[in-house]
Amino acid sequence: MPEVTTPYIDPPSQEKEAVTIYSIGVTDQGTHMTFIMGHTTLTMTKIGCEQLIEQLEVFKNQLKVLD
Repeated sequence: MPEVTTPYIDPPSQEKEAVTIYSIGVTDQGTHMTFIMGHTTLTMTKIGCEQLIEQLEVFKNQLKVLD
């Protein structure tokens, strides 16, 4: 019976430390949504957030028409 040898496998390299680029969350009171990017924080109500999403959808659809 031939001898079975395990091939050498390099250990995994040290992973880079995670860097937060942006975060989305809710305020402590739970009444507002927050978007943090860099040194800027955008805070808005749920209705304001929904309206922003609707406006972005309209903009996205306008871009599709131009293609």
